[in-house]
Order: sequence, then structure tokens, then C-alpha cells
Amino acid sequence: MQLLAAAHGVLFALLVLAPLHARAQVYAPELRTRGFGPDLQVQGGIGFGLTHKLDNNFLGRIRLGGLYAYEPWIANLGATLEVGGLASFGLGGELEINTFGGGYGQLGFTHDEQKAWLSHLGVGFMIFGLEWQHLFAPKLNDDALLFDVRVPLGIWWFLVGDDKNKEKKAREQAERRHSSFGPSVSENEKPAPPPGPSDDDRYRAEKDIERAREERAKGNDAFAAEALAHAYQLDPDPMILLLLVDAELAQGALVGACRDLKRFLDAAVAPNALAKKADAQAKLNALMARLAQLRAQVSPTPPPADARVEIDGQPALAVLLGYDVALDPGGHELIATHAGHEIAHLKFRAAEGEIVRVTLDFTEPAPARIKSE
Repeated sequence: MQLLAAAHGVLFALLVLAPLHARAQVYAPELRTRGFGPDLQVQGGIGFGLTHKLDNNFLGRIRLGGLYAYEPWIANLGATLEVGGLASFGLGGELEINTFGGGYGQLGFTHDEQKAWLSHLGVGFMIFGLEWQHLFAPKLNDDALLFDVRVPLGIWWFLVGDDKNKEKKAREQAERRHSSFGPSVSENEKPAPPPGPSDDDRYRAEKDIERAREERAKGNDAFAAEALAHAYQLDPDPMILLLLVDAELAQGALVGACRDLKRFLDAAVAPNALAKKADAQAKLNALMARLAQLRAQVSPTPPPADARVEIDGQPALAVLLGYDVALDPGGHELIATHAGHEIAHLKFRAAEGEIVRVTLDFTEPAPARIKSE
């Protein structure tokens, strides 16, 4: 009996100490796996009696219940059905503690068909374990030691689902700006990719996409584009950009469509986006040929520090820096100011593929000259 008590103590110590290695790991709170889920586990084993010979050396056990994960721990609790070992047939319950490092411990009780209570205590790693059983019989206590193999289906199901939710964590969103959109950004100046969206952000993005589809069906393409742009801010999935491009083209916003196609091509790394990459590149090439361009001759060079240029009410610094500015075909308005005084106010129309040339003189408030080709 002293030997049995010592063995019981060793097994209990292993149960407590087995998961401690996981505590050395550092877990960022926002990245921890956590949550509830259903649990199912199938377990089998073979062993021998420590005080008497077993009637059945084999063990079979099924546990059905629930689990709660808080990385690096997973707690499982459920009802069990057990055959073999010290219990020919019995029903009971079991608590199991798992670690993300692979170790686990079990404690359970079973009421068998002989109306006796049976306890079991086990430790293991991954799918293999060692289990001690003790039978509380009215006239005879019995003990057994078994070697187990388990199939933790509930844990596997939970972790696979958690991995799928984290698939779209972080993506590189490198912006490469064509000369038509102003100065290019070097690789060293590109911002670091943002963290992945939360579940709440994904949900809100899906709602924005649904609203955009409804607005497009009503012909409200501007509202649809606004909703899709907001959805992409919440969830930077490149496929949202393709929906945004369609909404922009419906409004004749070629510049915006080209910009977002470039963003899509830079961010297309997932299989579904890569499948669309060739078509997106062909569409971009066709749209670039349709864009009008504003080409300004500015004097003096460099222009005064307080020189300002606006096109359609938006600042156009690229004009002052000597870059071409891409324009949608149609009507536009240009306003140039110097020292708070307006030196040019032009209204003009640009056709597809047209280069509109403008001369802006910031030395004196003389009227600007405009020429198209």
C-alpha cells in the first residue's frame, strides 16, 4: 500500500508540473487564442492490475462536453462513457487540462455497473498518456496502471477554426505611385503593414459591402464607393478594392480606379487575389491610356514657398513640383495663388488621352495660359 501511495504521489506531481514549461513563453494579450467550444475525445488504452489481475486489460472511453481556451491553456470538461480497465462499463465525468506545449493532465470519476465508484488520474504528452485507476469497492479496493492513446477531436476542431480566423492578420500594403499621381515612394519610405483586422472590424466591413451592393443597385455609385472605401479601411482585403474600382468606373472616376487597381496589384498575395491579378493589370493598362494629363510650366523654379495650386478644390502639390497630374476626362477647374492673391483661375475640359498644358507665372499676377494637345 505504501508503494501505491508513492506511485499516486508521483503521478499527481507529474500532473501539476507537466504544463509548467509553457509559462516560460511570452504571449501578447491581443494575439492569444481564447474562447469556448464543443469538445469530443476518444481514448483507448491497455494496462495491468497493480493489486489484482484485470478482467479486461483494454480500456475505451469517450468524453463529450465543452472546452475553454485561454492561451497557453485549454480546459476540457465533459461526461464520459467507459468500458474496460477496472470498470466493465460505467458513466462518469472528467476534467482535463491541456497546454499549447502538448502536455496534459486528467482527473475523472466513473460509476460502474457494479454500483462502485472508480477514479482515474492521468498525465501525458500530445496523444500518449499514462493513467492510474483506483476502484472504491465496498469490500475490496483495486488499482490499475494503463497506457493510453487519445484522439482530442474537440481541441483539433477548435484550433483549426481559430487558425482560419487569423489567416488575414497582416498584409503588406505597399503603395507605388505612378508619375501621373505624383512622386513615387521609395521602398525604405513605405509604411509598415498594419495589424490584421479584428473580428468586429471584419463584421463592420461586411456590412459596408452589403450596403454598397444595395446602393449600386439603386444607381448610387458615389455612396457605394464611399462604403467600400470604409470597408477596406476596416479590413484591407485586396478583393474589396476590385469592388471599389467597379463603383469608381461607374462614376467615370478613372484616376481613382487606376489608383485602386495599383493598390490591388501591390497587395495581391492570397490565392484568390493572385487569380485576378492578370485581369487587373490589363484593365489598369487600358485605363491609363484613357487618362488625361495636366502638364504645367511653372516659373520661377523653384516656385515661391507660399505658392498654391488647387485642381477641382483639392491641393495639387505635384503641379508645383513639376510632375504631370492625371485627370478624369471632363470638366475641371484650376486655381493658383501667390501670397494670398489669385494669379490664375482656369476652367477647362480634358478629353480622354489629352495632355493639357498650362503656364503658371508666380512672379506677377498675370493670367495663366492654357494649351491642350
